[in-house]
Amino acid sequence: MSSENNSVNSIVKRIYIAADVELASPLSISNGTAENTDSDVLKNASGEVFIPGTAIAGAMRNYLGLDKNKNCVFGYADGENGKMSSLFISDAYIQKLDIKNDQNKKYSISVRDGVGLTEGKTAIPGAKYDYEVVETGKAVIRIEKVIRAQDENSDGVEEIRELLSAVQQGAIRFGFKKNRGLGRLRINKVYKWEFASGKENAENWVCYCSETEEERRKRPGCLWKDWEKQEVSTQKYVSITIPLKLTGGISIRKYSTRPEEADFEQLTIQQIFENGEEKQSVPVIPGTSWAGAVRSRTKKLLKDLNCSEEAAERMINGWFGHVDVKAGKGTKTAQQSMIVIGESVLKNSVPLVTTRNKINRFSAATVDGALYTEKAYFGGETQLEIKIRKDKEVTITFEILKSGKSVAKDDFSQMDGALAKRFKREEFKVEAVLDLHGTTEKAAFEQVCDFIKAAYNSGKRCVLIVTGKGIDDTLFSTKGVLRKSVPNWLSHSEISPLILGFKNPAEAKGGAGALYILLRKKLDAGHRKLFDFERW
Repeated sequence: MSSENNSVNSIVKRIYIAADVELASPLSISNGTAENTDSDVLKNASGEVFIPGTAIAGAMRNYLGLDKNKNCVFGYADGENGKMSSLFISDAYIQKLDIKNDQNKKYSISVRDGVGLTEGKTAIPGAKYDYEVVETGKAVIRIEKVIRAQDENSDGVEEIRELLSAVQQGAIRFGFKKNRGLGRLRINKVYKWEFASGKENAENWVCYCSETEEERRKRPGCLWKDWEKQEVSTQKYVSITIPLKLTGGISIRKYSTRPEEADFEQLTIQQIFENGEEKQSVPVIPGTSWAGAVRSRTKKLLKDLNCSEEAAERMINGWFGHVDVKAGKGTKTAQQSMIVIGESVLKNSVPLVTTRNKINRFSAATVDGALYTEKAYFGGETQLEIKIRKDKEVTITFEILKSGKSVAKDDFSQMDGALAKRFKREEFKVEAVLDLHGTTEKAAFEQVCDFIKAAYNSGKRCVLIVTGKGIDDTLFSTKGVLRKSVPNWLSHSEISPLILGFKNPAEAKGGAGALYILLRKKLDAGHRKLFDFERW
C-alpha cells in the first residue's frame, strides 16, 4: 500500500459512546435452540442474556437505508471493492434493574404462547408454540466511531445522534416481533468521550482505556446532554394513540404450572415503577392480539365495501405483512408489516378467578369432571398505540377507504360557471398525454405526480391521462384498478393544489378509460413557493 493510501486511512479521532438503556417492552432474541421452549432467548456460555452487536448494527443500518448510509457509516462491499464500517458496536448484556430490597440480580424471563400462521396470517390447526421473552432489564449500548483522514470533515456525531433518537422514539427495535410491540428500548443517559490523534492526547486515551466504567463516567463533560433531537429527521411513521376503557372482562391466556394458581391466567408482565418497586402480574394486551383483531376487522370492512376477495387479500398482506412459501421448493419470501402495533398495559383493572366447565366442541355439552379455573381481569384503562409506515400506496388506499367513495366523479367545483362550461365542452386543447397502459399501481402513482407537476411547471393548462377501461366495475378489484385509483390520486395533497378539475372525455379521446384534466395557471415566481411540495 502506498504512503498516500496510508495517510488517507490513518485514524485522526476516536469517539466512544455509552448509552444506558432499559427495556421499554419485552425483548425476544432467539438463540436457535429449544431447551426450555420452542424458541429460547439468546445467552452466552455463562447464561447471560445479551443483544448481539451484529443485531444492533443490522437494525440501525436498516433504519438508515441506502440514502443515509451514503457516507458509509456502516461500510459496504462490492466485489473486490468496499469500505470498512466506521462504527463498531459491542454486544449489549441485559442486567437486572435496581429494585428496592431485591438481592436477585438476574433479569426477568417469562414464557409466551404463539400460534403458527399460514401465509395469509390465519391460524394453522395444531401449530401452537411457545417462546421466551425478557420482560425487564437494563443494558449499555456501546458504539465506537473511528474517524479517518479521508472523513475528517464529518465526525459522524450527527449519524449517531439520529440513530439514538430513533431508538428512543421506537423507530429502531430489536429482536423477534418488533412490529407487534416487542424489542423497544428506552434511553436514560448517554456518555460521550472524544480522543484526537497526536502525542499530546495519547496519555489521555491510555488513561481512559485503563479506567473502570465508573471512573470514566466521572470525567468532566462526558455526559452528553443534547444527544436527542426533537424528532427524527426522516420520520417514517404516522403515530396514532387511542385511549380505551375496558367495559367487560378480558382473558388472553397464558398457562400456569403452579398448583396454587389458576389453570389459565391473563397474560401479564413485570413492570417497574418510579419508586423503584417491582410489581408482578400487570395485565397486558400483546401487539399480536391487537394485530389479529384489527386485521380481521379490516378484512370485513373491505368486504362491506364490495372489495373482491383477491384484492382484499392483496391489500391486507401489504399492510400487515405475509410470508409466501414456494410450493415444492422449500423457499419462502416475507414482506414486513407496514403497521406497528404496540403492547397495551391495563391499568386499574381487577383480577377475578372463576371456575368453568370444559365444553365439547361437537356436542356443545359440558365434559363430565373437566372443571378448570381461569383468572381474568375486569375494567380498567389502556392505550392502543399504532404506527403506520409512510408509504404512498398504503396512504392513498387508506384515503380511499376513509372517503368511502368507489370512484371519484367529475369535479368542476373549483371553476366558475363560464370556465366550467368551456371545460365540459372540451374546448381546451390537450397539450400533454400520459399513457399508463402496462404500468403497476405503485409506479403509476409516481408517474401521475411527476406528470402533473411537470405540466404545471411548463405552463400547460390541459392534459390527458390514459388509464384504460379495464373490465370489472367492482371496487378494489384487480381489474381496471388504475381507472378507479387515478381519480382519487388527483385529490392527494401532493398535486391537488395544481388541479382545477377533471372529467372523463368523449369516447374519441378515451371515454371512461381516460381523464381530461384542467390545471391552474402557473403562478409567478413570487407565489411559486406555495406549491413546492415534499414527498415522504
